[in-house]
Amino acid sequence: MTRAYEPAWYQALDARQQRRAMRWVRGEGDRPAFLPDHVVRPVPKHAPPQKDTRYNPAASPPSESLDAMVARMASGKKADKLATARAHAEAKVAGAMRSRADLATMPALEPLVDGFLYLDTVARLVGPPGSYKSFLALDWAASVATGTPWHGQAVAQGGVVYLVGEGVRGIDARLTAWERHRLDGKPAEVEVFDGIVDLAAPQSDAAEWVALARLLFWRKPSLIVVDTQARYTPGHEENSSTDMGILVNNLDALRRGTGACVLLVHHTTRGTEHARGSTAIEGGVQTELVMTPGKRGTVKLKTEKQKDIEEPEPVELHAVAVEGMTSIVLDSADLGVDPLDLPATERVNATSPIYERLARVIVETFNHGTTGCTKVEAKSALQADHELKITGDTRTVGKRFPQAWSTLEARGHLEMMTSAATGNPVMRYKITAAYAAELDLGEA
Repeated sequence: MTRAYEPAWYQALDARQQRRAMRWVRGEGDRPAFLPDHVVRPVPKHAPPQKDTRYNPAASPPSESLDAMVARMASGKKADKLATARAHAEAKVAGAMRSRADLATMPALEPLVDGFLYLDTVARLVGPPGSYKSFLALDWAASVATGTPWHGQAVAQGGVVYLVGEGVRGIDARLTAWERHRLDGKPAEVEVFDGIVDLAAPQSDAAEWVALARLLFWRKPSLIVVDTQARYTPGHEENSSTDMGILVNNLDALRRGTGACVLLVHHTTRGTEHARGSTAIEGGVQTELVMTPGKRGTVKLKTEKQKDIEEPEPVELHAVAVEGMTSIVLDSADLGVDPLDLPATERVNATSPIYERLARVIVETFNHGTTGCTKVEAKSALQADHELKITGDTRTVGKRFPQAWSTLEARGHLEMMTSAATGNPVMRYKITAAYAAELDLGEA
């Protein structure tokens, strides 16, 4: 039976061919050969468009350049910020390039205390407790503030800012003694900063040391004294090259901003002439000066490092008592008084009880700039000290050290440290501040 809507080509097929043709129209099987050429398979009403997904390099757009991509991604304020940062970086790098002609015309360092301290540099003064480091730093500070020659060396007069980490109440007495001894009582205008800022903190607008740097930038002092390194790096490990590297960079920022000599005061390792902690600081300073105590009341100042400048001869200084004053001043050896007339500089010595000697070693080795010590570390430090160590055979030392440690514990002179991360106690110890003061083991 023929239907009116069936095309003529379909009506011309037999029943078997019609069934094959219909299957093909529905999308099944291959095109039958008997179909006329003009017959095509109809496209489904909702069929997705056919797309050639094969890769065609010729039809692909060219890759976007890096500069174009950065410019497209950083639009508006981001683009301005990026451009500013890029310009700053390029200017910094370009400004650091020096030709041979530039090197030949660079000005020499300008002396502040001739031979010892120079403007626009970072210097460090190190020595054991009781070696008069702070007295010498204050001596230089007052000399610069007044333009007074320092033991025969020329001094350039300028402003002074003294960062006092502790003992600020004694600074006035020390300055008064110096003024009476050197200037017949005329005042030495030394500005004193008695706050504590973290000079090893990363640079940021919120960092307190950055606020101090801005203040000093406007004052433009010639000498900035930081006394001591341990007090102005709270919470940092002085053996960490990372922490101390940040400290060096920050001190250098103070130098660049003011043009001053930045003098850092620090302790030596007990029994040596080497500064405690990481060598990152020694490598980063222009000048390293070492104080070594001699006989009672005498000290020697020698230059351990003076980069690209001839090192001066060592200077021997005597502690001089000033009439009517409780403080002393430092004077040249030929001007000093007989050191035997002065009191001994150390309350704890080789004749003191072992527990006091142990306390002294802990204070001088671990109390500042460290996280304290273990019992084993304390014993090692004590026995490395040729003056204070426990003498005798191994059995004697093994018996007497625990007794000394137990005495400090029983009397409450050992302070257990806590973890900075958790706040929980850890098995590390320091000597209490009260007992250190009782033994006269404060800064000097």
